[in-house]
Amino acid sequence: MTEENVVPLKRSLTDDLRAQITEIAAKASEKDRTDVSKLIKRAEHANYSAEVTSLTSAMCALLFLFHNSHNRPWSAGWSQELARRMKAGQWKQNSMSAGFYKDGLLEDGQHRLAAVALSGSTWNVVVVFGVEHGSVDTIDGGRRRSGADHALLDGIADPSKKQAIVKTAANYFVRSGDATAALKSEAEVKAAIEANDALLVQAIEIGDQSRENLGAPQLKASVASAIAYVMMKSEWPMQVIREKLAFFQQSGGSTLGENDPFFVAVALLEAGRRRASRGEKLTTAKEMGFVMLAFLEAAKGTKAIHKKRFLEAVKKELPNPRYPGEVIHEVAA
Repeated sequence: MTEENVVPLKRSLTDDLRAQITEIAAKASEKDRTDVSKLIKRAEHANYSAEVTSLTSAMCALLFLFHNSHNRPWSAGWSQELARRMKAGQWKQNSMSAGFYKDGLLEDGQHRLAAVALSGSTWNVVVVFGVEHGSVDTIDGGRRRSGADHALLDGIADPSKKQAIVKTAANYFVRSGDATAALKSEAEVKAAIEANDALLVQAIEIGDQSRENLGAPQLKASVASAIAYVMMKSEWPMQVIREKLAFFQQSGGSTLGENDPFFVAVALLEAGRRRASRGEKLTTAKEMGFVMLAFLEAAKGTKAIHKKRFLEAVKKELPNPRYPGEVIHEVAA
């Protein structure tokens, strides 16, 4: 086999990130190495105590690689995500500490150490010494806080409803081609809720109003609110949003014929829900895609559209929700 025909082996993410951390450790300064040695000596045989310590990127790499043999399995993807947040300025100082056992081995903090190393930053952290090996089973036993939990602590009303809307909307935007809309962490979910709180209040109101006095509305309140939010973020006029959703909720079809965009969308929703009863679930994203395409076509004046067009529109990438008409920037009351 010639050299040109040799196919390089693809490394796993774990191997790739560990190699990057190893390179960072190899470039550690003499001071970094001395400070790590002092920290480990301090940890060996220490009584239970704590102190604030400043750890450079290289120190974190050394601690992760050479003093981390008694810990849970390392999730490279989680460290990579933490590093992404650190580089993006989404990492905040909190009460979470790092810990060492009495023999000097790392007890807690390996994912953050790897992330700090990969991000090239410095970590000022409370380090706990003198931890007994038998206490490891009490780590990470609590319930993880969601973005809604964090928003509630900041005084946001109805955080769970708003969290559901921003997550559903983010998924729609990503599926329609906007990768930057992804919410990859609970901190980003919280930030999205707080930055768009006024719009979310309106979206919930519009979603609820679209179902008023209807025995069998086409959309659940949560889906209707998510659609309203997506439309508001996509510069649809508020009155148009209210009218389109209200009409769609009460229409069992349309008086304009079976190829009318609203009629086709309703027919596909109903067919999808019948299949769902047989285990073929119609996802919320696809459901929103059918509705958004009906709204988009109606706004453009389309009178008839084939069902195949709807199915193609949600097969790979959902319809871009951007308002197709002239954008009118409304003055807030």
